[in-house]
Amino acid sequence: MKAFFRLWAKRKKRSSGSSPLLSAARWIGALIGTLYLSWALLFPASSGKFGHACAQSLFGLLGAAAYLLIPSFAYGLILYFRVQRAYWMWALGTAAAATAAAALLSGLASVFGSTPWGGSIGTSLYRLLDEILGASGAWLVLLAIGLLGLKTLLSISLWAIARRLSKLLMQDYREWKQARREFAQRLRTAAEAFREPTPAPLSAAASSSPPPVPEPVSAAPGEYFPPGAAGPPPVTAPKLARKLAAYPEAGEFHLPALDLLHPKSPNAGAGPDESEIRTAVENLDRTLASFDIQARVSGISPGPVITRYEVSPSPGVTVSSIVARANDIALAMKARGIRMIAPIPGKAAIGIEIPNQKPAGVTLRDVLESPAMASQRGVLAFALGLSSDGKPASADLQGLPHLLVAGATNSGKSVLVHSLIQSILFRSRPDEVKLLLIDPKRIELSLYEGIPHLYDPKTPCEQVGVLTHSKDAARSLKALIAVMESRYEKFQAYRARDIESFNREAARRSERGEFYIVVVIDELADLMVVAK
Repeated sequence: MKAFFRLWAKRKKRSSGSSPLLSAARWIGALIGTLYLSWALLFPASSGKFGHACAQSLFGLLGAAAYLLIPSFAYGLILYFRVQRAYWMWALGTAAAATAAAALLSGLASVFGSTPWGGSIGTSLYRLLDEILGASGAWLVLLAIGLLGLKTLLSISLWAIARRLSKLLMQDYREWKQARREFAQRLRTAAEAFREPTPAPLSAAASSSPPPVPEPVSAAPGEYFPPGAAGPPPVTAPKLARKLAAYPEAGEFHLPALDLLHPKSPNAGAGPDESEIRTAVENLDRTLASFDIQARVSGISPGPVITRYEVSPSPGVTVSSIVARANDIALAMKARGIRMIAPIPGKAAIGIEIPNQKPAGVTLRDVLESPAMASQRGVLAFALGLSSDGKPASADLQGLPHLLVAGATNSGKSVLVHSLIQSILFRSRPDEVKLLLIDPKRIELSLYEGIPHLYDPKTPCEQVGVLTHSKDAARSLKALIAVMESRYEKFQAYRARDIESFNREAARRSERGEFYIVVVIDELADLMVVAK
């Protein structure tokens, strides 16, 4: 046995050292042989005597299972080119899978009472197993042989496949249970909404008296009462009544006053004092000089949280030499971290933003009452905060249709999201802007439950809330796509480019306009993973 392995190793060594021409000839020969044999199996009449004889032999042995040799040969050719593993594993897997398939085809032919489909090998094997184990045992054994052959041929893990299938089945089962719960909840809600109170029994005197004549009620513009009705129909469901009360007419809705917010911070916009700035400038000049960087601080922009120092390098000093010392400058300034603007747009200087030792508080009211926010005419304007120089900063979502808020932990992402939502609530009515809020973790956006601005295209207005289930959020987003496409058709019919131009044209035609829809998703990455 040892001599055999030594001989095999010597042959392998000699074959590995063969010339490139011989190796290419082997590859071409294997490719031509595979293609010719596949052609002979598919079209035996046009493959000559040799091909016809090969096809007849394979069909006689394996029957219709001979067609499985075509993909197996192609896979073997790939293995031959790439030399991933031993060829005997491929040959063993092919033989086992083809034999099991031929026997299974013979078993099917016996069930349907037709001629055998598995050739002589398949028919003989199936008859043998049928006599020993019966039909059910023969099928189980053949399926096991086929699976083992595929595992040997393709090097796949049957356990991984079973685990994947079980996960898919469990996911489908959970979705089915969730759909049943949602359907039952909708049925209960509908039953409560349409359940009428039982009328109290009337006395004889009361029943004999004529019914009172209802007083005419003047309908508001846009309202319609059926003939004979004295007013709008009563709302029997308490939840529906509360929700309808939260949706007043556009003319009756009053924007909330800014007095609801915390008062302005007394030190808002107040940056560091003169001694802190003077100390920081001296440390910065000393740090740059210690690295032989000839530069000076030419400007200072103090802000509530950070202060920007403008550093003007001397002629011959490169910007990269200063930027490369960012960590050293942060260490020398004893700062949590610094940010460099290299260079400042419009200036021959480099901006170094350093956090203040005592940051000043900034409230939402500071920005909403500022002239910068008052100059924003759009209903989607929101407060950003104060810039590094202490000036209020704002933006408009109309210019930011897809806004992604990203950053490290405790960097202020949630603060920005709440500022965005509350800015819209303080500046727009429910008929102007709707909010689709998605919060799978139920932490950040649950406090907005019950506001009249909530919107969900797949849910009636009296049942709209903050979406907390990932599957519900995915369905709502799909429904929102349908709403967007229908709006595109409306805009095309009205020759409008955006909602503002569409609403102007709709007002000219005395028709109803459209509202903005803002989708706010907390933890988008988690939602994408769960709803994938």
